[in-house]
Amino acid sequence: MQTNFFSMRLILVLMCFGLGSCTTVPPAPTPSANLKDNLAAHVQFLAQSKLEGRKTGTAGARLARQYIEARFRACGLVPWPKEKSYEVSYGLGKNLIGILPGSDTNLSGEIVLISAHYDHLGKDKQGRIYAGAVDNASGVAALLETARQLSEAKQRPKRTLAFVSFDAEEQGLFGSFAFTCRRDVDEAKIVAVVNMDMLGRDALDVVKDSILVGGTESRPALQAQLRQFGSETGLRILPLPLAAVGARTDNAAFENRGGLCLLFTCGPCSDYHRPSDTAEKINYTNLERSAKVVLKTVEALGNQDQIPSADLHAFDPEELKSMQTIGSELCACSNGVIKTEDRPALLHLKESIDKAVEKGNCGPVAREQIFLETATALKSWSATAPMLEHFYLNYHRELLDAQKRLVAETLKHPPGLFHKLPAFNYDLCDFLDSDIFVAQTATNTFALHALENRFVLWTANKTAVWPLKFSSVSHVFAIYAFDCQGSREELMDYCLAMLYPLRTNNACVQSAKKLMRATFDDEPQGNYTDWLHARLQQGGCVEEIEWLLRCMHSSNPAVAREATRAACSSQDSRVQEAAREILLNREIRGDVRHYAMWIVARHPNRTNLLALVEVLADATPLLSREYMPQFQRDYPLADSPTFWAKRSDFWWKRQLKDLNQTIGQEALANLKQVTKKDFGTDPQKWRKSVQD
Repeated sequence: MQTNFFSMRLILVLMCFGLGSCTTVPPAPTPSANLKDNLAAHVQFLAQSKLEGRKTGTAGARLARQYIEARFRACGLVPWPKEKSYEVSYGLGKNLIGILPGSDTNLSGEIVLISAHYDHLGKDKQGRIYAGAVDNASGVAALLETARQLSEAKQRPKRTLAFVSFDAEEQGLFGSFAFTCRRDVDEAKIVAVVNMDMLGRDALDVVKDSILVGGTESRPALQAQLRQFGSETGLRILPLPLAAVGARTDNAAFENRGGLCLLFTCGPCSDYHRPSDTAEKINYTNLERSAKVVLKTVEALGNQDQIPSADLHAFDPEELKSMQTIGSELCACSNGVIKTEDRPALLHLKESIDKAVEKGNCGPVAREQIFLETATALKSWSATAPMLEHFYLNYHRELLDAQKRLVAETLKHPPGLFHKLPAFNYDLCDFLDSDIFVAQTATNTFALHALENRFVLWTANKTAVWPLKFSSVSHVFAIYAFDCQGSREELMDYCLAMLYPLRTNNACVQSAKKLMRATFDDEPQGNYTDWLHARLQQGGCVEEIEWLLRCMHSSNPAVAREATRAACSSQDSRVQEAAREILLNREIRGDVRHYAMWIVARHPNRTNLLALVEVLADATPLLSREYMPQFQRDYPLADSPTFWAKRSDFWWKRQLKDLNQTIGQEALANLKQVTKKDFGTDPQKWRKSVQD
């Protein structure tokens, strides 16, 4: 299972087809073998050190495939249609697929897909092996035993069962998304997906005798059925929404298809993605129980007349009850698993959940607030969780669509040593309706406060040593705050200045339309150029640079700040002159002068460097809480879940850091970086150095 949405590092080297180690594949367990012993044997083989962490493209991954293939063959499974073997290559890796045909001619055309990825992280730079016992030798073990038991049953399920062990899950779910990009898969009637990723441990090392199940949202009959299966095996079933789980495991590749997707997992534990995730850490009694629940679930889905329909975004009160159970047991934990600094936030979270459960209902905003508070309370487990959680909950389908598009493009034009990854860029920009606040103030001006969500996914290419090419995939999750108070004209200048650096980005322009529609009660026509042209005419400006310079000198600090920031990319000498004037004017707010300093430092001629020298002793703070509405108690969006997510953002933390920085300190840092010299805060030495 992945930690983040895109941990993808594309496989850009030749696959390893060498002899590898001399490890042999043991014979398949006999049908009469004990289930618990079989599961343990599978885990111990896959997590042994000789497989070196089963990283995609390695000899260890090849041995894991051989092992799984031997089990598929022993079960009498057949390959995917039109494939000659269980191995299904997609160029950058290999998935394994074994089919158990359905017994009912009316339903056998429908497929229930059962999956568990076999790859893991390999070795680190120090040579430590990431054995991946819980992640995900445990899931593969349950997959193999489910296939064995159902293939040996007197009556096969009515529907066809596809047992799939995906490759490259740890590389951005590449194997599963590559599988869904196939035309025959797209046309196949996959009516349900049952994915297993991490079984046989206690969630967060605390929640015992339980299994987390995602994908049962608003399906009370299915939840009741799973609870019965859990009761029969001694496990508690704790439902969680797939949107909250996010794109962390292979069922995500199928969620936009609209069918039922289930995830069975024990949840994170302290050994997750560490070399200490070894076979002896598995609780094989719990793994056996989990495998039995999965078996019963697959049997039910394979035989029942109708598959429950999917509704990933519907509210389900059972989610809160699961959170209440987990929260209560975490708060009661005294074994040192929960860090001291996390405990107060955890107790507050428990109170929030208890109140929501007591009320008996919970709207979407309150629901998201609880999940974000959960991520915040457990920040020592994942510092980026609140931001990711926010995007997963609000833009789940969009993020999955972006990931599939990237994989599809990569499959069409696979990168290699001598050719690069195709250019790819995906932008998501959006304001939630609840995150736009516009109000008239007592001074007859208008206050605008809004939070914009932005996700960007792109590819980058560079030449390492000619002619060798290096390709990478990058992504950004961010939340931008729009805060301005002034006349309608000033609000328009502010919005145009905020958008100026991204004026050619269609996604950002469309998002801006939504903001401007809410702000000015009017449907904006055309694109950014049209809006700016109308503003120039209204303000009596002849050209764009004239408008930008006027905004830089605006008496409205929010307008001046954003215009100065927007002007950073300009090469016009008039912009540099205006930036120097702003930097040297100590009557202007520090945040505006900060951006002016960016412009000055980016053009390090003698005049600009001397301007930096002049402010070395300036103790004006770069930022002040007084400048930032987000730090005020009466901030209108303070209760928004989006605002909660923003507080975990890198830029928020950077802003907090800048509260302790001064204009003089920033000027010194810029001088040192540009000149590669260091005269401390001595202005005379700096002047002499610059003038010489």
